[in-house]
Amino acid sequence: MNLFKYITLLLIIFQASAQDANNPGEKVKSLIKILEEGGSKDRKKAKEDLLNMGPTIINELTSYLKSDDPELKATVKELIEKLRKKVKKNQPRRRIEPRRRVRRKVNNGKSMQQWTAFIHNKKAASLAEIITLSKKTDKDLQRDALEGMMIYLGLVHPIDTAKYLQTLNKEQRIEYSTRLSSVTLTTNGQRLAENLFFLHILLKNEKLAIRFGFIAWSYTRASKKRSQFIIDNLAIIIKKSSNPAAVWEIAGREVYKELSINKRILKVEFYSRIAAAVDAPGVMKVLAKIAPLNSGNFVTLLPLIKLHDKIDNQGFIQGLLSSKTEPASMYMLLRSYNRDNGINKLSDKDFKQIIDAATTEEKCHMLTNPILHYKDNDERLIECYNKIIALKPRKSNYDRVARLNLLRIYERTASFKKARSTVQELLDTIEFKDGQYHAVLKASLKTKLEYYQKIEDSYPEAYTKLINEGMVFLYAEKHDKALAKFAQAIKLKSDAPQAWLLSIEINGKRGNNANYISEIKKYLETKEVETYENLRRRTYKAVFILETDLARVYLGKLSSISPKTISTLIIQAQFFQRNGEVKKAIEIYERIPRYYRNNNLGLAYARAGDYKKAKVEFEKEVLLRPFARYDRIWLHLMKRMLNEKDTDIKEYIKYNTDEKDFSKSILQFVAGNISEEQLLKDANKNPDTWQIKGSLCEAYFYIGMMAKSMKKMDKANASFKKCLSYNIISFIEHTWAMYELGSFKKEKTP
Repeated sequence: MNLFKYITLLLIIFQASAQDANNPGEKVKSLIKILEEGGSKDRKKAKEDLLNMGPTIINELTSYLKSDDPELKATVKELIEKLRKKVKKNQPRRRIEPRRRVRRKVNNGKSMQQWTAFIHNKKAASLAEIITLSKKTDKDLQRDALEGMMIYLGLVHPIDTAKYLQTLNKEQRIEYSTRLSSVTLTTNGQRLAENLFFLHILLKNEKLAIRFGFIAWSYTRASKKRSQFIIDNLAIIIKKSSNPAAVWEIAGREVYKELSINKRILKVEFYSRIAAAVDAPGVMKVLAKIAPLNSGNFVTLLPLIKLHDKIDNQGFIQGLLSSKTEPASMYMLLRSYNRDNGINKLSDKDFKQIIDAATTEEKCHMLTNPILHYKDNDERLIECYNKIIALKPRKSNYDRVARLNLLRIYERTASFKKARSTVQELLDTIEFKDGQYHAVLKASLKTKLEYYQKIEDSYPEAYTKLINEGMVFLYAEKHDKALAKFAQAIKLKSDAPQAWLLSIEINGKRGNNANYISEIKKYLETKEVETYENLRRRTYKAVFILETDLARVYLGKLSSISPKTISTLIIQAQFFQRNGEVKKAIEIYERIPRYYRNNNLGLAYARAGDYKKAKVEFEKEVLLRPFARYDRIWLHLMKRMLNEKDTDIKEYIKYNTDEKDFSKSILQFVAGNISEEQLLKDANKNPDTWQIKGSLCEAYFYIGMMAKSMKKMDKANASFKKCLSYNIISFIEHTWAMYELGSFKKEKTP
């Protein structure tokens, strides 16, 4: 520091000390100057002086927070914080007095609890007594009188109460209605809900009428007449409403406040029934208000489809279009509507009407899964995928998925020239990025390209033609004719895998086990390009028929291509589990994310006898997939193994037994609602012989599991053996029965 600057600083310090105490602003300025230019000791002294001046200078200091000097800015900020802490510290603490509970007295000294009990037990209190109490000036008494009125309302028809409420002014009526609406529906819930519903109908309170209408309707669903009476009354007030759209918005909020999927479905059904009663042809406009039709909420709309029997296909489409629903969701909803009405696919006209309204991305979204629409026609599938490619979507994954799906069709039908050109297009169009998926995909496509160049001339055109002809019969479910075509293709070229795979698919479905196992073995002897996808399929087949040594070879090849891929881990776990090494299987399943492993970890724990962990896994699965019925069956079985009561299964059955599926009967059986004899009777209802055998295999497996939960091991083992006797190895229950009998290491074929 030069001499001139030092002398200037001494003068500033002297001036600061000489400042008048009544002029703190000047003193603050002088001290700030020292903070800016002084040495460390001087700055320290200036800080102390500023703090000693107390909180009154906070406002003065605040102006210096805008300084360009970051060091000064930080110092001032620190000073302000310290001064504010001083203010808080010096404030006297306020003593909080404890609240006293005051027991209110009404009606000559009776407590409120005694008063309501008196009305409820005697059933003799008149409305006049309650009104007299409510007119007293004491607000506590008015409140207690309303409590009494609620009890009275649950025991007497609400007309008298409504008449009385209509004599009050608007503010009083709102207070009474709000109070009545907050009642807990415990004692005499159904009657109280109905009375509150009719009360709000009389008061023309739409919002509360809908709320209590739902509660009353849920109580009376078993009675068609009573529940329809509630629906009709609500339809009347909505028709007369000045703003029906607002009513549906209220309904929508009520639906999505529900976290429970079952209650949500129930509410959507309730509102859709009202909508149908209000305006059946325009019901879709209403549904658009109730629940946005997107993929996340689509499951909540499935029960509604069955309500629209009065709406024809065209009316349904027009309703969807006018509701401004996104086209992809309209497509899905219409498919479900058609399926419930016995229509297996949309007409071309219906499909075109929806897809024409879609944007490019939406069209791609619908066309990406045309298997749902044209599942029985390869030519139409190819047409759909080519349309996606022609649309040139901005999102490259649509283009990639379309080309990959085309490639699968060409591979399956042995059209290798087309397959080769598709692979080349994929290599030219995909922007390969860093990461395992793209690395495996690129390597797989290059391997396929080299392989197709070698073999495309070795496949006669007659082979491809026979495969395509067989596919037509397969889609039409003419299995014998399809098998004949595939047999001809095998004679023509026995070392090609395509015909073997298709023949295996049919024999697996029909339960022809002798052919099924022998054809799998012959397929495994054929030569095929060793891509990840093909190796995975071969590994699975080898694991399935317990060709342990061959399965190990394929697993080694899979692991060398992509060791950490989830599908590789799943096949490894299945191999160990099927080979009797359950602990190793559990270790692998625990490394796989829940979304991909589904219920496999729970089943592995059950196989290992760890029912507690299995129960926890199935509880999580049921939360994630509330409509997965077999997960719910296994959760019930695990609770039985642990001697725990399953209190939720009755509620689950109430909302999950609409499908015409044999799993419904199994669920009813394990819950104790139907007998063993009835279960076996239901298993024999299927018209297809192999499906009957499969259902009987299922039935005997679950009979065995129920017997095991009751410690009746002789009956359990006999049932598991009976399950195996049907020899349907494509049914998973056959595999599970083998686990229960410990058969895997002893016998290689069932």
